[in-house]
Amino acid sequence: VIPRATHRIGSDEYRITLRDESDGTRRLLEMLPLIQKEQTQAGVVVVDEFDRSLHPLLSWEFVKNFNDLHAGERKQLIVTTHDTHLMHHDLLRRDEVFFIEKDEKQQSRISSLSEFNVRKDLRLEKGYLLGRFGGIPHIHEPAVECETTAVGD
Repeated sequence: VIPRATHRIGSDEYRITLRDESDGTRRLLEMLPLIQKEQTQAGVVVVDEFDRSLHPLLSWEFVKNFNDLHAGERKQLIVTTHDTHLMHHDLLRRDEVFFIEKDEKQQSRISSLSEFNVRKDLRLEKGYLLGRFGGIPHIHEPAVECETTAVGD
């Protein structure tokens, strides 16, 4: 038996094998059991590169659903992500957002958004991308120059 997914668009239905689904859909299906309500025991769910292959709206809904399903429970969702859309007061509290930045010796330093004087009306994503909180790459000239040659030269 080949597993299939059913897509509903209006009144039409389409069945697609899971191997023909997008990477994002398969990744989401893999992660869904992590947030099921039936898992009532306390615990921590950790997902590395959480946003890999996921549309930003799906990432948002996943975190929102986890928060809604487990409100008041002793469960935590810890993710690493590059999806800056998740940095929003409507989704996460200031004490739930952390940044990791490497210093000049390549040692990692972690800081919380709650360490910064942040107004409720500040667009967190914009502040982050402007470098206000750290944790952004230092973009400069490459240390190694690459040569390119045309094929046949």
